[in-house]
Amino acid sequence: MCMVLFVALLLVSLTTQSLQQIQVGCNEDVRLICDACIQVPNFRSVAWYKIVDHDQIGIVRKVGNETQHYHFNRTADFGEDHSLLLPSVRPGDSGTYECAIGAKVGGKNRKSQVILTVPVCVTQAYLTTMTHTSPVSHVHMKELPVIWSVVGYVGVGLVKIALCFITIGVIQAIHSKSSRRNQQRWGR
Repeated sequence: MCMVLFVALLLVSLTTQSLQQIQVGCNEDVRLICDACIQVPNFRSVAWYKIVDHDQIGIVRKVGNETQHYHFNRTADFGEDHSLLLPSVRPGDSGTYECAIGAKVGGKNRKSQVILTVPVCVTQAYLTTMTHTSPVSHVHMKELPVIWSVVGYVGVGLVKIALCFITIGVIQAIHSKSSRRNQQRWGR
């Protein structure tokens, strides 16, 4: 009986991994606490990752007093007690974050996870009424005579026709030159 109780307690302690769930509002600054740092107060390194499709995406890592920032898609840094600081969170920041502790020789490496939920950002729209104290100005537009429009369209049409004739002439000259070259090449 004691053996069964011991195995049950051992399984419970091994399967209960530290998992926090945090929900914050849009654009708030958030501090994710690393429970693994509390479990192992004396460690060699600490790193934060975001878990995306079962892959670890590196955010920031500290070995001793040296901090290394990974190429994460947003600003993040260490806070007090090796927590992760995420300023102005957005819904895209929602997900699972993992803190990994590298223990010193003889110690045991630890991990803890935090699930962050950021709801959709909603902006409040305020209705205001405006009163006009100055008279409304009327813009007077001057119309051009119809003849100017006709002359403009005819001019554009004539330029297009001239460009077509020039293009046809150039193509014919190139074609005749290449056909003469081919005739000379084959000795006709």
